[in-house]
Amino acid sequence: MQPIMSKDVVERLSRYRSVLLRLKSLGFVRVFSDNLADALGVSASLVRKDLGLHGIHGVKRGGYNIETLVERLTEVLGVSGMLKIVVIGCGHIGSALLRTYGGKRYGINAVAGFDINAQIINPMAAIPILDVHELATYVATQAIDVAVLCVPEDAAATVMEQVRTSRIRGVLNFTAAHLRSDAHCLVQPLDIRMEIEKLFCLVEMSARRERAETAPEGRERGNDDR
Repeated sequence: MQPIMSKDVVERLSRYRSVLLRLKSLGFVRVFSDNLADALGVSASLVRKDLGLHGIHGVKRGGYNIETLVERLTEVLGVSGMLKIVVIGCGHIGSALLRTYGGKRYGINAVAGFDINAQIINPMAAIPILDVHELATYVATQAIDVAVLCVPEDAAATVMEQVRTSRIRGVLNFTAAHLRSDAHCLVQPLDIRMEIEKLFCLVEMSARRERAETAPEGRERGNDDR
């Protein structure tokens, strides 16, 4: 039985797997906890703790076999096989997602889009774009669990009610609207504006540290010789 994982642990395991897949594509065979720690900006002891939680242990002075580790993390995360999603709202962002993931790339398959705009709806397209009112029927017949929501902010709450009715179990929310999870549907927000603000803050903090490290000792401490 798999242990219950926090959101933070799930995120780190997913990032470990992403790093490992890149290393594997470059021809690496083994990896050490220090390598994964450096890639994520965490401690090596935390990497070993996260992996050890699932019975994954490296070899002393030999690290981890990348192939085996990828397979185990894939099993733990439940992401084996192609992950089918639908995109709701096929404007600029939604269309970009369909183009990126509509060809079964990166282990994800965007199988359909949904919209209310008659000029966008095209059931005969390579990746069909359907009327959003067909969402519940499509989800039921195609066994879809996850949707990406890319509608305008003022329409998000209304569309989310249709999503809940459709029995979708997880939503990646690209809108700025605050949408709550419930017992039947988990909502994961992805606010681009907030992420950009956070990045600007981190850049400024890094610049402050650099200025503090290069400043004369007296000025760093806020003193002078007067």
